[in-house]
Amino acid sequence: MKSPRLTIVVPCFNEELVLKETAETLMRLIDRLVEEGKIAEDSCILLVNDGSCDDTWSLIRQLHEKDGRVKGLNLSINTGQ
Repeated sequence: MKSPRLTIVVPCFNEELVLKETAETLMRLIDRLVEEGKIAEDSCILLVNDGSCDDTWSLIRQLHEKDGRVKGLNLSINTGQ
């Protein structure tokens, strides 16, 4: 049976101070679950920038460049979702 693909969706609002550590922690979790055969290798993290006023979006883009399994979605205004 094929392992399911997991996408962890993380809403982000002014998270530049903690985002790198959060993404690294979640990527270690994904790596472990892939190694255990519980999820597919193409599993990823989707960081949703919810209209941040700081450098959250820039950091999301940097994280994506470093590891393509980190995806980003940029909302220009805060939707509070």
